[in-house]
Amino acid sequence: ANLVIVEEAFAPDFEKFCNLNAKACPVVGISEIGSSYIPVLDCDVKTDASAYNVYRDGQLQTSMHEITALWTSSLVAFALGCSFSFEEALLAAGIRMAHIEQNKTVPMFRTNRPLQSAGVFGGEEVVSMRPIRRDQVEEARVLSGQFPQAHGAPIHVGDPEVLGIEDLSRPDWGQAVDIQDSEVPVFWPC
Repeated sequence: ANLVIVEEAFAPDFEKFCNLNAKACPVVGISEIGSSYIPVLDCDVKTDASAYNVYRDGQLQTSMHEITALWTSSLVAFALGCSFSFEEALLAAGIRMAHIEQNKTVPMFRTNRPLQSAGVFGGEEVVSMRPIRRDQVEEARVLSGQFPQAHGAPIHVGDPEVLGIEDLSRPDWGQAVDIQDSEVPVFWPC
């Protein structure tokens, strides 16, 4: 899961934002106000993640290995599903995961598709891209569709320009991967 922690005052709008954009932001679990424990994940969000990026006013301030010193009684933690969760099913079906083979982070791109806003939360949809063999696209769609809390089925197959993506070799996040001639880019909400 991905982790988002917000001040209590922003939590209702963030939850609404997630509900309005459930494929992009599938909520897996929410902590109680001030609690760093998310029951469905049985984890302490202050210490159990491998790393934390700390943003203030939308700007990355620092990265840390734990956030105990930052925790206050007014914080609410949201666990959001991640597409990495369905990759094991795709691999078991013999569907190549180029980023895993190439030891890279899956490429992610900001699209031209607006998300539905709620309060201060909004922006354009982000997608992850995995090249899939043309004859395996439908199988990948069906398999990943069985994981709605991990973004579910892809939202687009083929031409990246439809999503406003100009260059697959220049992801906004992650790393570019090689695409074989028999493959087509497949895009999942992220």
